[in-house]
Amino acid sequence: MGKVYNSIKDFENVSVRITLNRKKYNAMIMVFEDSVYLSVDVSKNESLWEKLDQNYEQINGRTIFNNVPISFISCIFTDRYMNQSTEGKNILYLDFRIAYIAIGTNMRSYKNKVFDRAEVKFENIDNFTDELPYTYDHFEKKYKSNATQYCVNCKDYKININFGFDNKNSRKGLSLKRNTSVTFDLNKKYSYEELLNEIFKLNYFFMIIMRKHIVVSNIIFFQKKIKCKIFFCYKNDVYIDKFDKLEVLNITRIKIEELSNINDIYSKYLAYFDKLYPILDIYYSTICGFIYDLNRFIVGTTTLEYFSNEFNKDEALHYYNLRTDKKENGPYYADKVHSLLEKANYVFNFSEQEIIDLSKRITDARVYYIHYKKERKKLSEHEKFYYSHLIFDILIINIGLLLGLDVNLLIRLSNYGKYYKKENIFSVSSLQNWICVELNKL
Repeated sequence: MGKVYNSIKDFENVSVRITLNRKKYNAMIMVFEDSVYLSVDVSKNESLWEKLDQNYEQINGRTIFNNVPISFISCIFTDRYMNQSTEGKNILYLDFRIAYIAIGTNMRSYKNKVFDRAEVKFENIDNFTDELPYTYDHFEKKYKSNATQYCVNCKDYKININFGFDNKNSRKGLSLKRNTSVTFDLNKKYSYEELLNEIFKLNYFFMIIMRKHIVVSNIIFFQKKIKCKIFFCYKNDVYIDKFDKLEVLNITRIKIEELSNINDIYSKYLAYFDKLYPILDIYYSTICGFIYDLNRFIVGTTTLEYFSNEFNKDEALHYYNLRTDKKENGPYYADKVHSLLEKANYVFNFSEQEIIDLSKRITDARVYYIHYKKERKKLSEHEKFYYSHLIFDILIINIGLLLGLDVNLLIRLSNYGKYYKKENIFSVSSLQNWICVELNKL
């Protein structure tokens, strides 16, 4: 019976025979806590040792144990070293850090358009629905499947989000557990690279809609009757447990049943994705790992500016034109914050003067930490927490408005009233400190 590969740990110390520059070499896969390396023995071609130390988009081969086709994608050269055998012979190695492993078929190139379907497992999205995928009769002790499917139609493919369950029988009883899977049914052939990009676009969409860390844990690509299983060679599940605990706080997010216009929303999302990508990537890094409040504040303020420049320039310019203190070409940073905060204000219900004051205070703090202007006001430890969450709320609400989400859903999507309240933002002590700083400028 052949070896079964269910996770990246199953590849530890697996021996493979790979091809580099049309020559075959023996190699071993080394799995560490947060990375995977391919160690290649190039002793038989010592003259090529220094010529093979480069990055490779793809390295193909087969496992030695059961001759299964395997491809290593995005191979970054990291080290060249030499050992000696017990006979005193030099053994030359090259090490490559691997981004992805594809097992089941050799792809001539990961850019070739060969795949027509994909099955994807996302961790942490089971509660995207309120519907139970089964019913259970306690009297007869029987269960019935009520699995549901939601479809998102795109230009060249269809996404099916399947809410089902796994059942497990034992002597102690029956266990039923939610199991959500996603399939991509393609209307044309996609390459590995193209299809992976579409999957990660959906991953970011789930992250925005559900406001939590979502992980792609399993992908199977289909090419006619051949299937290729994809494994990610980095540790991407370290913070799952932490964010699952947010459900204990009864934080109500958006459910898929409430997105009656999900096709229109996702179509807009794809249309804006290239411009949104830097924002989404930054937000993903803040939501999936530990980050200090000050760092969150700094990257949040930078991200707000980027969003304003790309999607909200005219509105920011409107507030700049209302100024009587113009000293340079605008809009100023405070105008950008003002316009985005005004758009999101149905969530916060701040007064116009509070919006003006808050825009100035955020600007002052940003100038203090980024441009090191010591005459500006720094934030207290509490303010770093409250302001950083406020800034990302402003950002997420404006992204939701851009995509056409209902206003009432966006209110639930914010952390206002959960992580912070109005009195936290406009505390008496904070207001007094800021007024003193402003008066000292006069």
